[in-house]
Amino acid sequence: LEPGIYSVGFDLPEGYEFTTANVGNDANDSDADETMGMSEPVTLEPGDDNDTVDAGIVLKKSGLGDTVFFDEDKDGIQDANEDGVEGVGVWLLDDNGDIIDQTATDANGNYSFENLEPGTYSVDFDLPNGYEFTIADAGNDDANDSDADPVTGATAQTTLAPDEFDATLDAGIYLLEPGITVEKFTNGEDAD
Repeated sequence: LEPGIYSVGFDLPEGYEFTTANVGNDANDSDADETMGMSEPVTLEPGDDNDTVDAGIVLKKSGLGDTVFFDEDKDGIQDANEDGVEGVGVWLLDDNGDIIDQTATDANGNYSFENLEPGTYSVDFDLPNGYEFTIADAGNDDANDSDADPVTGATAQTTLAPDEFDATLDAGIYLLEPGITVEKFTNGEDAD
């Protein structure tokens, strides 16, 4: 290059973003502006060889979430008149089924897990006392159906790409019908 003033621009691959610029030793830190991907101007004098203009990039974060709803008609689909349920515990599971985070639904029954590394996750819902899960995967609109397995309360795994937010992981629940339970006395006779 001829002596002069230069800047370097970097073109991001899809799904990546620039890291924070100018936060350490200039030989090792990122110099690309986080929004434009352009370095600050560098002046080259005759004979200069500047090999410190770097760019650090990371995969964009991902997320998932949606709603726990009261499935009044028990059809597995959140209808317009069916409200969300507040205070339901929700666990985020990694691809091995291990719990890595937890939250609870808000006043509208919504929950979310954000700032996740791209990868494979599932969600497990803590069924409130007196409730049951409705049927899973009813209908043909994944955004409005219940995804919680009626037996385990967990969703199937979903794989998140960089910068993806999966807003389709719902759980429909309904109140159990009042019933009569039969208990055993200590001598083995049935209760009346």
